[in-house]
Formats: sequence, C-alpha cells, structure tokens
Amino acid sequence: RNVTGVQTCALPILEQVLADLNVKLESRVQERTQLLKESQQRFQNLVENVPGAVYQFTMSATGERRVIYMSDYITQLLGIKAADIEADAEVILSRIHPLDQDSFEQSVAESWREKKRWKWDGRFLHQDGSYRWLRGISRPVEQPDQSLLWDGILVDITDRKSAEANMDIALQQQRQLNEIKSQLITTMSHEFRTPLRSEEHTSELQSRFGIS
Repeated sequence: RNVTGVQTCALPILEQVLADLNVKLESRVQERTQLLKESQQRFQNLVENVPGAVYQFTMSATGERRVIYMSDYITQLLGIKAADIEADAEVILSRIHPLDQDSFEQSVAESWREKKRWKWDGRFLHQDGSYRWLRGISRPVEQPDQSLLWDGILVDITDRKSAEANMDIALQQQRQLNEIKSQLITTMSHEFRTPLRSEEHTSELQSRFGIS
C-alpha cells in the first residue's frame, strides 16, 4: 500500500514537471522561430535593396550545376523569372553570348580549381532580344560533399561598357586625326622647303659661273 501510495502521489508531480518542460520547450521554439523570421526578413530587405541579382550557384565534383537561389531582381536584368532559373540553371547559362562562353567556362573552372574569388564580365541575352553586359562576383565555399557553393551577385554594367566602347572609339578617332595632322605637317613642310632648296641651288650656280 505504501508503494502504491507513493506512486500515486508522484504521478501528479511528474505530470507537472513534464508540463513545465513542455511549456519551456514551446517557448524556446517560439523564440527561435521568431528570431529566424526576423533574420529572414533582414536578409530579404537586404536583397531587395541590392542593385543586382543575388544568387547561390553550386557545382558538384562531377560538374553538375544548379542555381539554388536567385533573387527576383534577375527579372529586371534579363526579363526572366528567378523560379525558372532555380528549376533549371540552363535557363540563364544558355543566354550567355556565344563569344563569351569560353571565357565564362574558363573563369568558373579556375575558380573551382583554385577555390578563389570569381569575377567575370559577359553578355547575356535579354528576353527582349537585346544583349546586356553583366558582371558576376562571388566567392566559393567548399561543402561537405566536396561540391562548391558560390554566394554572389550579378550587376548590370551595360552603360559602363557602352561608355568604354565610346571612349575607345574617341581615342581611335583622336589617333587618326593626329596621324592626319602629322602627315599634313610633313607634306606642307616638304613643299615649303623645296622652293628654298631650288633658290639656294640657283644662287650657287650663278656664283660658280660668275653670272650676275
């Protein structure tokens, strides 16, 4: 009877202890859930205010490529949806200009091989049919499965590239003008010197033969 009585008295205490533990556990879960929500909101606010498309790109040891995250800003850059890229990386990779494909592949391979920061400029086909210059910058982090994960950003540098092209054209035109000016000066100088040489030669002949 005593043992049964002790067990009977202990049950409410045990139930109360378990109830208290459950309350504390739920409170901690709620706190961590709230912290996670706040962290996600801060990240989302940051992404939305970045003037570029934030992404996570991964490549396995066998060469399989995936875009596991792409911010919605990519729609402003290229007119395509982030969800489509996350479903299939080729949606964006296939838009690289044919003349820039080799440099892209080489840059990714070098970043993979040396585990170093990736930076690359290239042209991408916009949904409207035009090409836009984008600059990609990211840093790879090796994962437990030996794959690499690049956290990075794509920014539009079309205007900068256009300005550089215009500057190159202006410099080339300036060089051409300088060459024309140099040739013109040389020609004019030759034409001015020729009569003087003729007069000097005539004077020398007159003196030699006593002609006045």
